Amino acid sequence: PVSADFGTVRRMLAETAEAKRLLDNAKRFPFGGLYNIASAVKRAKMGSVLEVDELQDIKTSAQEFAALKRFLLTGSDDHPNLAVYGRELQEFPKLVRQLEKAISEKGEILDTASVKLSGLRVGIASAKNRVKTQLEHILHDPDNQKYFQDALVTMRGDRYVIPIKQEYRLNFPGVIHDQSGTGATLFIEPLAVVNLNNEIKRYLVQEKEEVERILRHLSALAGSEADNLMRCLETATDVDVIATKAEFALQTQAVEPVLVQDGGLRIEKGRHPLLPKDTCVPLDISLGGTFQTLLVTGPNTGGKTVALKATGIFALMAQTGMFIPALHAELPVFHAIYADIGDEQSIEQSLSTFSGHMTNLVSILRDVRPGDLFLVDEICSGTD
Repeated sequence: PVSADFGTVRRMLAETAEAKRLLDNAKRFPFGGLYNIASAVKRAKMGSVLEVDELQDIKTSAQEFAALKRFLLTGSDDHPNLAVYGRELQEFPKLVRQLEKAISEKGEILDTASVKLSGLRVGIASAKNRVKTQLEHILHDPDNQKYFQDALVTMRGDRYVIPIKQEYRLNFPGVIHDQSGTGATLFIEPLAVVNLNNEIKRYLVQEKEEVERILRHLSALAGSEADNLMRCLETATDVDVIATKAEFALQTQAVEPVLVQDGGLRIEKGRHPLLPKDTCVPLDISLGGTFQTLLVTGPNTGGKTVALKATGIFALMAQTGMFIPALHAELPVFHAIYADIGDEQSIEQSLSTFSGHMTNLVSILRDVRPGDLFLVDEICSGTD
């Protein structure tokens, strides 16, 4: 956020400087497993049952909170401001342990999630093997070969079936589950395996119920840590913003601005942050100190508006803790920043270009105070 407090701005710039030193030393912030878990955590707190992928995100985020905490507290004497965030982060050993036991890296419910689930899955595998063995026996019976369209076992729904030629459907007792597009093949569940398939079905229903119970338990566990998880997410987000500002400073070769309490604004070789460095014309500007007003004149397309916007952006960047893309930068902390730039005409409000500017100027002049920055582009334009 933009701050008008001198001490806060100085702290934010110090945080960015510390993060930049870490990046300069090839130390990367561990953000790889962080996700925006706010919605899932809030729902868990209200008693909702979360999906597996949501619990997986909570697990990896909780692991990253611990990793980020260790990262920020290691060598904390070199980055005391960032270490404050490290001390605010928490570890969640019980929650992580339960989630690791229940959810795989691929986001699947593991057999180890509960003893009952493990037993059910053993039962399912055993029943499936018995069905396959029975079907293989039927397939390899010489007396049955003429019935088969293909000598293989396939599935329709959750039932094991055999493809049988249409003309032999009365010779092969069983339950028809499907047929081919041409109707030449029927997919029949032999009567010999109906009970075994039913057993698998019962196991699958019980497995689904047990998985739902496990998800309820894990969701409740996450919900019990909701407030702590949300605080850690906010702290990690703050650190992510700081790291991003440091990365921006590296990419743009930006410098830490010198904050002055009684001086003015001075920028040497400043570059608009949105313009390519190799084509941008550097800007030198001084304002304040011995004079309070600077009037910029010149031909059209000479860069006056860009210079005006860049000055305002530099001030806002400094007051959010960002470094300035310049050779050198000195800035005060402005109490407020006002700008009247662009065409404010409005058909809807019956405002011409001139009256639109005048409306803005009147509003700004009513609120502006000493210590504010006021940027005006083409004052009184749009009229003779």
